Amino acid sequence: MTFADEARSRRAHLLRMANTRDEQLRDRLAAYADDTPEPPAIGHHGIETTGCPKCASTMWRQRNDFVCANCGHVKGAVMECPHCHCEMKPPQAGWFDRHQCPRCHRVAASTDSAEDIEARERQRLEAIALLDVAIEEQRHQNKVISDLERDISDSP
Repeated sequence: MTFADEARSRRAHLLRMANTRDEQLRDRLAAYADDTPEPPAIGHHGIETTGCPKCASTMWRQRNDFVCANCGHVKGAVMECPHCHCEMKPPQAGWFDRHQCPRCHRVAASTDSAEDIEARERQRLEAIALLDVAIEEQRHQNKVISDLERDISDSP
């Protein structure tokens, strides 16, 4: 039964979901299905869209590019660093969806918003600050131990 559902056209799915015998409504749904493009299959990013700069229609993400559903215009999926406002480097071979800013080294996934990128950077800086405190405490403890060892060795 599920295979039969998968084999049905988008038009058939819309008509079945509408569950109506109203011929005018069925005709409008059929016309809609015929006039609008099929959305792409859902990938690991989900369905990503953006506006087409040529015709202001919807562009669907197809792998590393966006393709306009109306005019077919293709635009590369470019990530911009919210801090430096420069193009982030795309994921390197072996890395899964990790864009990086060449200036400030912020990282982002394709689906991240500017707020997500900045929140990740704040977390990274907080982690570095905590590590700096831990290193300084360790240095202080080592100095105290070193001073005690020196005092012990200097005593008669």
